Amino acid sequence: MDNLINKAMDNKIFISIASYKDKLLKNTILEAYNNAQYKDRLVFGIFEQIHMSDCLDLGQFPFRDQIRYQRVDPETTKGVCWARKNIQEMITDEQYFLQIDAHTLFNPNWDQTLISTLDEIKKYHPKCVMSGYPDDFDCSTFEKHPGVPNSVNIISNMEERNHLFALHGFHPPVGGWFPSSLGIIHGYHLGACFIFSDISFAQEVPYDDSVFFGGEEAILSVRAWTHGYNIFHMSKIPLNHCWNKTYGGVVQRDYVPGHDIKIQVQAKEHIRKLVEGQVASPYGLGTARSIDDYMKYSGLDFFNYDFKHRKIIFETAYFDTLPM
Repeated sequence: MDNLINKAMDNKIFISIASYKDKLLKNTILEAYNNAQYKDRLVFGIFEQIHMSDCLDLGQFPFRDQIRYQRVDPETTKGVCWARKNIQEMITDEQYFLQIDAHTLFNPNWDQTLISTLDEIKKYHPKCVMSGYPDDFDCSTFEKHPGVPNSVNIISNMEERNHLFALHGFHPPVGGWFPSSLGIIHGYHLGACFIFSDISFAQEVPYDDSVFFGGEEAILSVRAWTHGYNIFHMSKIPLNHCWNKTYGGVVQRDYVPGHDIKIQVQAKEHIRKLVEGQVASPYGLGTARSIDDYMKYSGLDFFNYDFKHRKIIFETAYFDTLPM
C-alpha cells in the first residue's frame, strides 16, 4: 500500500475537459480538485466553447497554476473531437490521462481509486484503458443516483438498434448493468465521458478532428483496440455524470438547418475510410491487432453494417491472458 501511495504522490493526472456553454464547468473543476487525495498532482486541460462574457474566471481558483485553458466563441466550434484534440495538445509531463465531460461529480479520493485500479489491471495487461458510463446525478440538486449493487455498468450494443448501423456507419452503444463479482471486466467500447489510462494512450491514440460529434466513441474504440489496448469496465466508478442534458448548452440544439445531416454523412464516410485502412497515422488503425480482430470480438461488422450479438464473456477475470 505504501508503494501505491508513493506512486500516486509522484505522478500527475492530466484531466481533459471539453465544455460547450456548460453551466457546471466550474463545479466540475472544484469537485475534481476538492475530492482528490493528491490535489497538487492534478493538471486541468480545459477547452471552453462560450462567449467571453460567460467564460470561466480563472482567478477564482487558488490552484490557477494547475489549469491550462483555451476559449473560443461557440459559433466557431468544429465539434467535440476538435475540442478534445486541442486539449491533448496541452499535455506535457503528466503520467496519467483522465477524460471527462464538464458536468461531472467526484467521490472522495477518486484519484487514488483510479490509479490503484489501473495498476492492478496492468499486472496482467500492460496496455489497458478503463472506461464506462458513470452513474447519473441531478444537476439541480446534485443528488447522486446510485447504480445496481454487485454489478458493472458495461458499454455494449443492442440488436434493437441495429437499424442505425447502416444509417450512421457505426452502431450506437448503450450502457447496461451486468452482474459481476469481480469488479473489473473486459469491454469493447470506450465511453468518451470517462476514460482513464496512462498518458501514453492519449499519445498513441490521439483525437482526430475529422468528425464533429457522431461516431466519436466507435472510432476511438476501434483505434484503441487495433493499437493493442485492452478496454476494461470497473464497478463503482468514482465519478457521476449528468445524463439529462439540462446542464447548459448542447451543441446539437444549436445546429443550423441541415448541419446535422452534413456531419452525419461526413462521419459515416470517415469511419468507412478508417476501417478500410485509408486513414493515415497517427489517426488511423493500429498494427497490433486488425480490424477483423475487433469485429470478431465485438460482433460489430463495419463492412456489412451488421451486429451479431456477442457471447457474454464479461465474467472472465481481468487477469485472463486471452488477447482481449
